Amino acid sequence: GICMEHMGPWILAALVGAAGALGGSLLLEHLSPSPKPPSGVLYASPVSTCSRKVITTLVELGANFTFVPIDLAKKEQKKPEFVAIQPWGKVPVWEEGGGAFRLFESRAILKYLGQDSSLVPSDRRAAAVMEQWISVEYSYFSPAWSPIYWERMLKAKYNPGAEPDEAVCQSKEKELGATMDILEEHLSSSTFMAGDQFTLADIAFMPYLGLFKALKLEHLLESRPAFRAWSERLLSRPSWQYVTAGQVMERAKSL
Repeated sequence: GICMEHMGPWILAALVGAAGALGGSLLLEHLSPSPKPPSGVLYASPVSTCSRKVITTLVELGANFTFVPIDLAKKEQKKPEFVAIQPWGKVPVWEEGGGAFRLFESRAILKYLGQDSSLVPSDRRAAAVMEQWISVEYSYFSPAWSPIYWERMLKAKYNPGAEPDEAVCQSKEKELGATMDILEEHLSSSTFMAGDQFTLADIAFMPYLGLFKALKLEHLLESRPAFRAWSERLLSRPSWQYVTAGQVMERAKSL
């Protein structure tokens, strides 16, 4: 390889000039190699929304990873051996180097995995816009969506016979709709959350969008065509098809 530390300035200038003459790509590819896809172990649930964000990111990056499925219904996330690596007993957890490095909290994992990749804009301002919309998902979208998810899907699963509280759902639907109105205005002039580039900001929303039909929220899309088109673009990506088909289980090993 080329050692730039020992390269005289005139040699480096000549190389850069030669690269420009060749179309700017051949030599500079060797001077600035693309980062390798991440490699490690993901402890997660294939149906958890937070886990699905990370799985989608790993697939988008072409990562080499092993999947350790955690059965939330059996409360495997609360077992001592799992709490030892995630003190709150939550999924997902990303691990590298046989446990030398571990990271929990899905948004932190997304940002770690996505750094220096096409999922994070290289332009500082575009990257800041990406961070802004990730924060919007966390601060405004998810808090309105999650109670509906609990009432209409999880409540009866964890409490057999329990009925959803539709008063809660209706209240949260109004809150969610108000946030979607702001997103609709933004997306009417933006292909993705951070502009023309698909980024982590889009991935942050994907698991929630994928459950709109199951949660009887499709009516919220009717008057928001830009939001609906954006949602369709995201959910048609091969990475999301991989997630919903449960293909990640092909990488599974036991805890």
